[in-house]
Order: sequence, then structure tokens, then C-alpha cells
Amino acid sequence: MTAAWILAAPDDNDVVAGPIGFVVFIALLIAVALLGWSLTKHLKKVHQAAEEGVYGEPEAAASEVAASEAAETEGHDSK
Repeated sequence: MTAAWILAAPDDNDVVAGPIGFVVFIALLIAVALLGWSLTKHLKKVHQAAEEGVYGEPEAAASEVAASEAAETEGHDSK
């Protein structure tokens, strides 16, 4: 009789997430917290590197690229 009770469809009022759902929910909360912590840690490193000038100025880099391209085209035109 117990096997028939297990195979029978439960009532809508009897369906709950149970302990497995609780464990999955807590695991997801911990994963989101760790991802947030890691993100802030990496963003602090990026901000510190930007202040130290690791990345350089975007305008300066663009003008350097334009100047080097202009120099290359002038060198090819003169030949």
C-alpha cells in the first residue's frame, strides 16, 4: 500500500520545495554573493590601475594611432 501512495499524484496543497529546494536556494544566494564580492574586487583593481596610468589616455592613444597611420601613408606616397 505504501508503493501505491508514492506513485499517486500529490495534491496541489501538498507540493512544497522541501529541503532540497532550500539548499539550492541558499547555494544560489552564496554564489551571487561571491560573484558580487569578486566583481567589486576586480573593479577596485581596474580603478587603481587607471589612476596609475596603466591604460593611458584614450585621446592620446587615438592621436598616436592617427599620427602613425599618417606617417605610414606619407612614407608610401613618397616612393
